[in-house]
Amino acid sequence: MRRIILNSKSWSVLFMLLLLGNNISAAEPNDETLRILADDVRGSIDGGAFVSGNVELTRGSMSLQADTMSLQVEEGSVKGIEAKGTPVRLQLTLDDGEKQEEIRAEASTVIFGVAENQIEFEGNARVESEEISITGDKIRLDVDENQFEAESVDPDKQVEVILRNIEVEANPTNE
Repeated sequence: MRRIILNSKSWSVLFMLLLLGNNISAAEPNDETLRILADDVRGSIDGGAFVSGNVELTRGSMSLQADTMSLQVEEGSVKGIEAKGTPVRLQLTLDDGEKQEEIRAEASTVIFGVAENQIEFEGNARVESEEISITGDKIRLDVDENQFEAESVDPDKQVEVILRNIEVEANPTNE
């Protein structure tokens, strides 16, 4: 198993937006409405739901598309989401007032753990933005620790991390 663990401050904004509902998107800055479109929805308002068939969950500029999705709901709040698909696709536009950035991710399974402040991408996982691209069998993003972790289960595949637009400073010489 190959594993890479890195810190990344820009990822904490994504996690907070997705998991805690802090919406800084330019598309719909005050939209806290969670919308689910699907062929079939079964569940209850305060107990969760199982959603299947052409599932699309949207909130502000976030869009999550999957074949099936399970939502854990307690006291009117979403506590967790597990989405499965071929693949599950996540798209999000972040706007911090100075710059807009589009985040795209896909995997066979995406699990949002609200209480843990984590999101996991499993199975042919890829998370990318203009600045970074991460590919591996499993990618875990941790909000509280401000870290991401990527691993490859297949010994013939490696995790790939591509950092774009990174300035590299030469070591100063003591002359």
